Amino acid sequence: MIEYVPLNIKTGYSFLESSIKLDGLMEKTARLGLKAVGIADTNLFGAAKAFFAAKNFNLKLLLGLEVKSEAGPLWLYARDNEGYKFLVRAATQKYFGKEVLSLAEILEARGLIILGGAEFLAAGLKNVLNFKEAFGDDFYLLAKVDDLLTNPENIRALLAIAKKYRLKIAGSPNPRFLEKNHYFFYRLLCAMKNNVTLDQIKKRTSPYAYYLSPNEMAKIFAPINHSLKTTLEIAEKVGDFFPGDDLKLPEFTCPGEKDEYLRKLCLEGAYARYGRISREVKERLNYELEIIKRLGLAGYFLIVHDLVRFSRSQDLALGPGRGSAAGSLVLYLLGVTEVDPLKHGLLFERFLNPGRKVLPDVDLDFGHLDREKVIRYLFQKYGDDGVAHIGTVITFAARGAVREVAKALGYPEPLLNKITPLLPAFGGSSIEKAVRALPEVRKALEDPVMRKLLTLARFFEGHPRHFSVHASGLVVARREDLEQIPLASSFRGEKITQFDKDDVERLGFLKVDLLGLRLLTVVHRSRRSASIPLNDGETWKRIQKAQTIGCFQLESDGMRYYLGKVAPRNIEELAQVLALFRPGPLESGQVDNYLLAKHQKAPPVYPHPALKPVLEESHGLVLYQEQVLKIAALVAGFDLAKSDDLRRAMSKHDRKIMAELKEEFMMGAVKNGYSAADAEKIFSLLQNFAGYGFNKAHGVSYAYLAYYSTFLITHWPKTYFTLLLNSDGGFYPPSFYLREAGRRGIKILLPDINESQYGFTEVKDGIRIGFKDIEGVGPKAASIILEGRTRPYTSFWDFWQRAGHKLSVETIRNLILAGAFDGFGVSRESLLYCLEVYKLFKPIPGLFAEPNFSLKKEKEAGDYLKKAQKVIGVKFWLDLEAKVEKTGEGLIITGEVTFGRRRYTRKGEPFLTLTLENRQEFYEVLVPASLYGKSFWSLTKKFVQIWAQEKDERLFARKIVPIA
Repeated sequence: MIEYVPLNIKTGYSFLESSIKLDGLMEKTARLGLKAVGIADTNLFGAAKAFFAAKNFNLKLLLGLEVKSEAGPLWLYARDNEGYKFLVRAATQKYFGKEVLSLAEILEARGLIILGGAEFLAAGLKNVLNFKEAFGDDFYLLAKVDDLLTNPENIRALLAIAKKYRLKIAGSPNPRFLEKNHYFFYRLLCAMKNNVTLDQIKKRTSPYAYYLSPNEMAKIFAPINHSLKTTLEIAEKVGDFFPGDDLKLPEFTCPGEKDEYLRKLCLEGAYARYGRISREVKERLNYELEIIKRLGLAGYFLIVHDLVRFSRSQDLALGPGRGSAAGSLVLYLLGVTEVDPLKHGLLFERFLNPGRKVLPDVDLDFGHLDREKVIRYLFQKYGDDGVAHIGTVITFAARGAVREVAKALGYPEPLLNKITPLLPAFGGSSIEKAVRALPEVRKALEDPVMRKLLTLARFFEGHPRHFSVHASGLVVARREDLEQIPLASSFRGEKITQFDKDDVERLGFLKVDLLGLRLLTVVHRSRRSASIPLNDGETWKRIQKAQTIGCFQLESDGMRYYLGKVAPRNIEELAQVLALFRPGPLESGQVDNYLLAKHQKAPPVYPHPALKPVLEESHGLVLYQEQVLKIAALVAGFDLAKSDDLRRAMSKHDRKIMAELKEEFMMGAVKNGYSAADAEKIFSLLQNFAGYGFNKAHGVSYAYLAYYSTFLITHWPKTYFTLLLNSDGGFYPPSFYLREAGRRGIKILLPDINESQYGFTEVKDGIRIGFKDIEGVGPKAASIILEGRTRPYTSFWDFWQRAGHKLSVETIRNLILAGAFDGFGVSRESLLYCLEVYKLFKPIPGLFAEPNFSLKKEKEAGDYLKKAQKVIGVKFWLDLEAKVEKTGEGLIITGEVTFGRRRYTRKGEPFLTLTLENRQEFYEVLVPASLYGKSFWSLTKKFVQIWAQEKDERLFARKIVPIA
């Protein structure tokens, strides 16, 4: 077999220019017996992943970049760190207005291997000579497969120039798809990129643009077989230059030495938290600080503390904690978290494993309105060249893949509308899963056209589509370190990394996750005192009764069902509900045992009697990741660091590490007196659990926030609902919360020209609808009204003089119909008449008096609220009165379907949860797949009558009849 190194491979990260996936590329390279592979995308979004993937297959990666130059395309490969830095700069400049590189800039570069093809030769011999002089033997001429197959004149020109100027030629397959039979998929991709159908593609790519085997390359390149040996020479020149995984923290100045300053802050925090420092606190603090010092992470903790210090000084909405960070006493004493790890039995090793020198994750929750303030602080403190948003690559999800393939094939829109609503629109859910789980998708496959469409679309699932900015992540580093990461510009102009969050973390950079939670804004702004009592009876009663609409993490129908079942009495039990209500525990079949034991209707069932000390808190169920660590320590004698290694290997399904640790586990367990059979049983238990284990530190943190929100909605419902509506946040749409507030006895008031603000307003009598929810009244119109309201408007004429004449007639008409002028006591009909007069003539005071048609009479005429609803976007009015009939077989409920979600049973069978509302109440009904037909979307926003049966405190639909 001839040896060669495939060069200029373009992967899917050259967005829509290649159908090659990295794992498939590396697998084929190794299978072909090759030792190296050269990738040259049009950016560096996939560079880090390519290095990691190549390493997994024991391959050498040649990292290149295809660039546009003044003389046509060039392929630049980094041979050392200097060359890599140039690639990073070039890849960055592309997204900041410099898509074409000047030849002068390239000629000044160092550490590069450069390949120029026939297009480069055609641009002028002078360029060839300049590059030969600048790069010497690191400048090569490029011969592509297409040149040999269809453009022999290019080969003749290359050979002539190479001979005359003693240049070497490198042979390259320049593949765009992996296998020969992927040609059709690649053509589909070209159609998607150009937003045309297949038959409209003008330029046809060669069917030989796939990853050719060494034998195929040898056959095609036989006339210039030396060009394949040249690729081996190029590979030999490339050194090891990619950034390592050493920690890359930004500079942080503090008084004195970092470790001592951190200890000082912790001791101050300990006195503030506890009053006196107990032996337990002292020992845990010393233990954590010792590990932090050994790993050189004091600066990291000080950086996080500084960020939180700033946030608290500005009274920003900051959560009590998130993720495993609550397991650290140091972070609790620094004020980064509000969860005492000693009180809740949380483990530091789950947060920071002493055996791995990696930066731990400290995710910080902020109110959605405050997150940008924290980001601005980061940029101010560490500089524009020390901070960047983390980028992310958006891949094709099931629905997007089907839609794009259908468009490329020229399928009509009605056909698309039949299948796309049935498929998930987000990543992580595949067409294959949809086919297995959804009967309506399987039925669609009976149509051969649909079957072809779904088969083709499956190829593109998970394929890179475009890039975006990560929802919460930023990287903070020294300027010289950040220069190792290529950057891009988001559609909003944000500076983002071309490496994603996993790449950044793996390379040792400080990743800061700042998450914006709308409900955290609501909790922070409605909080009336510095502290909330954790033993408030009314709050726990509301939680136990599952009256938690609008409460953080507690408002979905499924969560409310289990809240009622568990009836938690404290934060620990509330955290357990958050951990229970997840697919893993629910599918395990152990929740029933948990409930029986919790309510003392049956004794707890322990997998092994020795595990009782660990599992007693969760009534025999392995619920938390921390319990895995404790069990491994108890049974096998692992220290907590090794226990966390086991948990991590299990969760990542790392068979190699798992096999090594299993052997140690079994030996340790037998040594501690367990039988081999029991040890095997316990290991299997942990292995099965690892796929769905919940982080207790995270659960407890969010349990506090859930409790706070329930306390506030219990004691200050009007304030809470107003803020909730203005945040647009929560599980349900804003309209649902508005109607729920009304059902709780809070008056929902129509807009008022003198009381309304842009959003909802809390007033003495209730919640006032704002201007933004009136059709045609946008921010500009609302601003004119509010600026003119230096004192209350006294009449419609007064309003017209001060603000109305600046607004469109349509805007004012909608204000009238929405009831915004009802406070003047004049009927809407009269005001509409006035508007017609005012728009035709310039009003003269006293000449056009407002007709005094009584508003009271208009209200008595009926349809008063219904008419206002027509121009108010947020739906506060439902046409149907409460109508529930009891029969011998159950209930007949009439209402409007306002919300629907598809979910799955333990067996993977689909069902719907429909929210059915009328003016007095709402019901949530479970609908089996057999009832909802092809798609649950056909039921939303419809008036229906549902025959339902009550079972185990839930309503199950037996029959559904649309009535409107």
